[in-house]
Formats: sequence, structure tokens, C-alpha cells
Amino acid sequence: MNNSKNSVRTLTMLALLVAMSIVFSRVLSISTGFVRFNLGSLPVLLAALLFGPGAGFAVGAVADMIGGVLAGYAINPLITLGAGAIGLVAGLAWQKLPGLRTGLRLQISVLLGHFVGSMVITSLALRIFYGYPWAALAVRIPNALILAAVNTVLLRILLENRTLMKMVKKSKRGITMNYEQAMEYIHAVQWAGHKPGLTRTRTLLAALGDPHKQLRFVHVAGTNGKGSTASMMASCLQAAGYRVGLYTSPFINRFNERIQINGVQIPDEELVKLVEQVKPAADAMEDVPTEFEIITALGMLYFAQQKCEIVVLEVGLGGTLDSTNVIDAPECAVITALGMDHVKELGPTLADIAAAKAGIIKEECPVVSYGGVPEADIVIRRVCAEKHAELTEVDFSRLKYEGGSLDAVEFDFDGLTDVHLPLIGSYQPRNAALAITALRVMRTHGWNIPESAIRTGLETVSWPGRFELLRHAPAFLLDGSHNAHGMRATVQSLRDRFPGQKFVFLVSIMADKDVDQMLSLLAPLAVRFVTVAAHTPRSMPAETLAEHIRAYGCRAEAAASIEAGVARAVELGGEGPVCALGTLYFSGDVRKAFAELVKG
Repeated sequence: MNNSKNSVRTLTMLALLVAMSIVFSRVLSISTGFVRFNLGSLPVLLAALLFGPGAGFAVGAVADMIGGVLAGYAINPLITLGAGAIGLVAGLAWQKLPGLRTGLRLQISVLLGHFVGSMVITSLALRIFYGYPWAALAVRIPNALILAAVNTVLLRILLENRTLMKMVKKSKRGITMNYEQAMEYIHAVQWAGHKPGLTRTRTLLAALGDPHKQLRFVHVAGTNGKGSTASMMASCLQAAGYRVGLYTSPFINRFNERIQINGVQIPDEELVKLVEQVKPAADAMEDVPTEFEIITALGMLYFAQQKCEIVVLEVGLGGTLDSTNVIDAPECAVITALGMDHVKELGPTLADIAAAKAGIIKEECPVVSYGGVPEADIVIRRVCAEKHAELTEVDFSRLKYEGGSLDAVEFDFDGLTDVHLPLIGSYQPRNAALAITALRVMRTHGWNIPESAIRTGLETVSWPGRFELLRHAPAFLLDGSHNAHGMRATVQSLRDRFPGQKFVFLVSIMADKDVDQMLSLLAPLAVRFVTVAAHTPRSMPAETLAEHIRAYGCRAEAAASIEAGVARAVELGGEGPVCALGTLYFSGDVRKAFAELVKG
């Protein structure tokens, strides 16, 4: 019923645009022989941008035919084709250029529409049917350019009109969501009550046409360093000239961070469109997909639609049963540093955890492993042998750490010298060594990744929330350490970057983590703790966490909110350094609260 109503509304709006095009072109027109200056193409272009290239073509063609008949002219099929082509070409260009700024996207779309429809097709019709000389037809070029410029300005004004956009949304068939509603839908279904497995993801993707089968992947699993390594590899592949998708979790500031192409986050409107494609398929399933399974489908669909040449795909949890593991053999499977985490889901030993991570290893695919944990290394080597997968372990003896500053760490690795990495954690050169090794392995398998691209990618990479300095003096750091293994690396980075100094720590920790081990690492560096609860049910209550800290003989106080916690930590820190850490789930809120505090 709703779809029927929406169809009628859409047809009504398109009919109105046809009528406007006729009036603008036939009545409100300035004519000088065969050159006419009018805004008849404006409704055509508006239809193309709002309802798609097909609608743009229909409005242009129908308006030309009806307008011609009303004016007493015979219908010329080529001229009608030109009128429709303005909308068709502009609509196609608008759809294909979602990553550009709106103004530039609009300029290109309108100009291409006028070029193909008016300058080429209509001019050809005038030449063929009416004998106009080419020299005379050249006058149409400035006419079309002026119209394109005027239409671009007017369209920008119309697209920013909220009333008009609301009317369009109501009229569009199947368009039922805004961005907030799309987010609510994505986050509605959690893991609770769902049996782990890949069946739901495969079923959902099959209903969407199996977009993942159109793509090539780098698959990244591990305990710590997944996001940093994935981001480094994506940056290097982009520097090598590839169109690169990046799929990560969780996000820091906005959900859109999780799905990127060449460093550009998925636009809100594209995300809404994808949700509206995925939702009917998901709703039709008897076993409803989980949040992460839906997000994985969104990412695969987007990367396929945008024709990514390679996708760097970060595992969410584990490997074997993670929804990203529906892909075929990747171009390279990358396993980052392993440690004890998610033991409830993956198992109580390092061998269990390694077996889960090794689940991403496919038959005969290249594998690059961080290594260094004998119990885990045995498992990965065995799986690679069983799968006839070529295994490369990073040779860290070739890594020379040169030190660094609060702006960059410097290192040499296996012939790549004097690299300035803007991710300043002391552990990041080891993640970079893993990324470099994986990229070189890919190069041996046919990928064109020069050393210059690797250097450029590493020196321009950005990855928020990982030992990130939000303010130099006094220092305010944000770090996503969320388990004992990661906390150990963070503490070493604090000692390296701030020798001899102690910190006010703003801390939030998940209740299912090894809280005591994490705190034992932080306590020797602490002046004081401020505790908060991240906005997730898994977060340990602030007062409970403060009690744990006091058991170590440290001073700790609980804050009622993250905003209050940031303000209190900065106050207590004075001229000394402050570090917020313990989970990525509060990083975005901390960043926002700190920015507001500094601004205010």
C-alpha cells in the first residue's frame, strides 16, 4: 500500500517537472533563430538528480514531445533523444561520483549532460535534418556553457531547500529512512541469541547478488594492531594508484569511518541507500542477521558498486566464524600480533585463539604473520601447511627503531630507510614492518606496489584513537588499548615518548577484560585516575572500576559522565600529561568532550 502511494507521488512530481520544462522551454524562452536560451533543462536535471537517470531521461524526452506538439512542430526523434540525454547523462554522472564534493559533483554532472544532450546530439540533429552549417552550430557551445552554469547554481539552491527535499523523500518509492533511522536499524540486532556461523551472511549476500565475489581482498585478523596495519596497507595501496576499500571496526567518531574508499568515508546518503537495499533482504530471512553481518553486507555491496580494485578487510572477532570470512581466498591473509583476548568466544589458550585467527587462511593463499608467540606460531604454521598456503613471518631483526618525537616515529626496515610514521606509538613500527612485508609479498604475486608508494602511504597514513596526541602542551593523549597485551605496548610508548613523567589517566574498561592485569601495568605511571563508563552495556561501572584501582593503592575518582571525566582529568593534570585509554568505545566521546572543553 505504501509503495503504491509512493509510486503515485513520484509520478505526480515527475509530471509536474515535465509541465515546468514545457513552460520554461516554450513560453519563458528567448530565441535567436536556432539558438534558444531557456531553463527547460532545469526540471530535467532536477529529475535526474533526485529520481535517477531514467527519470531524467523520461522527463526530458516527454517534455520535448509534448512541447513540440503543443507548439505545432513535428516530433524529431533525434532532438527528443538529445533532450532526454541531458537528464540521462547528468543522472549517471551524479550516481558515479558520490565521493566528490557536492559543488564539484554537480558541476561535472550538469556539464556532461549539456555536452552530450545539447552540444552533441541536438547539434547533430540540426545538421542532419535542417542543414545548419557546422560554423553556425558552434554558436551553440557558449549557449550551452552558459545554461550549464546557470543550471548548476539554481540546482545547488534547490538541493539545499529543506521543504523540497522533504517532498522528494515522501514521493520516492521505497525511500523510508533518513540517516538516523538507518543507524537505528543497523544497531537493532545484536549477537545475543544468535548461533555463530557464516550461513546468515552467505544467505544475505546471495540475496544481494553476491557482491563480494566481484572483489579482491587483503584479509586482516589478529588480537592487536589490526586496524593500524589495515590502515597502513590501504594507504600504501592507494599511493600505488589503486582504488582501495577499507573495512574496519569499531568506529571512533562516526559509523561511516568503518567503510571507506581511498580514505573517504561513505557519504550519509549512500549509506542510507545501501541500508534500504539490504533491509528487505535481511527482513525476509527466517534467521535475522546480526548487526555485524548487516554491516559486512553493506560494506561488500558498497565496494562492489564503487568498483574497488582491492579491499582491505579487517576481521571483527576471531576469524573462522567472523562474518568477513565468507570471502574466497584473499590476495593476502595478514595475521597481526596475537594475545589473550575474547577468551569466552575463542578459547582459553593462545593455541585456541591462534586457531580461530588462522580460520582466514584459505587454500594456496599467501599468508603473512606477525609471529613471535611460539604457541600460536605452531598453529599458524600447521594450518598453512594443511592449506598449502605460502607463509611469510616478519623478520623483525631487520627493523631498526630510530626513536621519534610527538609528531612521528622514525624507523628503518629491510632496506626502506628513514621512514617517518605519523602514528607515534612505539609499537607502530612493528605494525608497519608487518604491512611492508605483506605488501612486498603481494608484489611477488603481480601487484604493482613500488617502494616509493609504500613510503608515501606510511608517511601519510592516519588512524585516529591509537596513541593519538590531541594536544601537545600540556599533552592530552587518546589510546584505544583494550586488553593486557595492548596495554603493555601502550605503557612502553608512554615511557618512550614521556620519559620520567607520570600521568593522570582517564580510564574506561570493559567488564569482560582482564581489568586487574591492565591496571597493574598502568599503576606505576599514574598520579591519579578518573574513571568513566563507556556507552556500551559491556562497560564496567565507573565506581566499580575506581574501587579496583584503589586496591592498587592509587587515588581514583568516578565521574558521572565522559564529559565530566574529561574536564576533571584535565583539571587534575594541570601542566602535566593526561592519557585517556582502556577502550575504543569511548574514544569518540572523549575526543568530542575534549574539543568542546578546549574551545569553551
